[in-house]
Amino acid sequence: MARVLIALLLALILPPGAAADDYEAVDPAKVGYVYIGDGETPDGPSGSGVYRVEVVGPTKREHSWGGGRHIRVPLTGLDAGNYVIRAYDGLGNVTEKKLRIVRRVAGPTEPAQIVRSTAPREALPQLQKPEKILSGPPECRVLTFGPAGAGKIFSANDNNACLWDTAEGVAVSLAISGGTMGAMPGARAGQFIVHGEGDRGLSVLDLDTRRSVALPSGGRDFMPSSVVLSPDKRTVVACGQEFLSKEDWNKRAYLALSWDLSKPAAPRDVLTDFHEASGLPSCLCYSPDARTFVARQSEMLFVDAFTWKVAQRFYGGYDLGAMSCAFSPDGRRLYLGMNDGLQTMRKSADGRWSQDETWIRAAPGLTEMVALSPDGTRLASVSKSRLLTMWDAGTGKLLWKATAVESWMRDMRFSEDGKTFSASSYVDGSLRTWDVATGRLLLLMRPEPRRDVEY
Repeated sequence: MARVLIALLLALILPPGAAADDYEAVDPAKVGYVYIGDGETPDGPSGSGVYRVEVVGPTKREHSWGGGRHIRVPLTGLDAGNYVIRAYDGLGNVTEKKLRIVRRVAGPTEPAQIVRSTAPREALPQLQKPEKILSGPPECRVLTFGPAGAGKIFSANDNNACLWDTAEGVAVSLAISGGTMGAMPGARAGQFIVHGEGDRGLSVLDLDTRRSVALPSGGRDFMPSSVVLSPDKRTVVACGQEFLSKEDWNKRAYLALSWDLSKPAAPRDVLTDFHEASGLPSCLCYSPDARTFVARQSEMLFVDAFTWKVAQRFYGGYDLGAMSCAFSPDGRRLYLGMNDGLQTMRKSADGRWSQDETWIRAAPGLTEMVALSPDGTRLASVSKSRLLTMWDAGTGKLLWKATAVESWMRDMRFSEDGKTFSASSYVDGSLRTWDVATGRLLLLMRPEPRRDVEY
């Protein structure tokens, strides 16, 4: 009788045509994760990297990935039963692993589900004619930028830094001692900008002294992809790849590192319990009190910035795609630019975060960037279609719309007094500035040679 019951149970939990012996028994308490690589070809591994991981079984998961050759799939949080884990590479090949989870072991936190938008996208307004145009030398392409005193703007690109004087109508190249500006968008707090040092490592630039100081690498070959600087200017966190072999660039690890700027020491690994199969966090931001840190993967993680333990998770699927985030000045609301629109999270009295669904319908479409005014009353969002929208951050009321830039946007921010808003274009290196109250395009800064612009 017992054998009949076991046979019936196996027939119910195993996929058609699969035998019990096809599944490797795994206890997540002893083995917390498994590795899976990209698809096999007649000549060996395809080398195109894993771009999606699917976990099929009693508990279903789906994660995106950035093209890694071998990635780690967490097993915690999966209910007991039989699973097929599939990795899809860029060439359409599929690699499978079959596992039998013998018991459920809880992960750090259980994720809540993100509600998605189904609202239609909107057409772009006509590109405005600026009230003033300021031209600079060719090397003054604007990627990242910030205020540098009354009527002056500091800007930087892959190799140079410039100072734009909007009152005098001139732009001059600046010498940066100690290093060059990398291509990665910089993180800023006060007069400090953290930027990529070429293709490897990070440096901190002091705008007052124009001196760039490299952060110690600790002998690690690290290439950052995203970076954030804490509001108290004490901590730098960067996510990226560590190359483990000089002979084989495919031997690399995806990780997050943290530097304490108060002492010259090697970085330490943080976010060690995040789901590696979800890919590198592409959205990083600190709360104003520097106590909460947010990282985006296919799950959105709220992290204790002192212990680096995950406090709360929100799962949105492999295409969650939160591109940017901004906290309100009181730290109780979080604005997110996501694949399917502008969304917000609210913090309750007990410290738990929940989704505010009213903003999903307000701003549909892929929202690449969000920025909040210094007083927290105005929110700017930019979609992938280059639609710039200004909102009342408290009520969600639409104030005005404009076409942001001619091409993909690189950086955007409010002025220190909150009266103007600026955005830079990646392709032509231009910078546009709007009046926050009226939506008028006040200034267009662009490097020579000039690029034809249709108004």
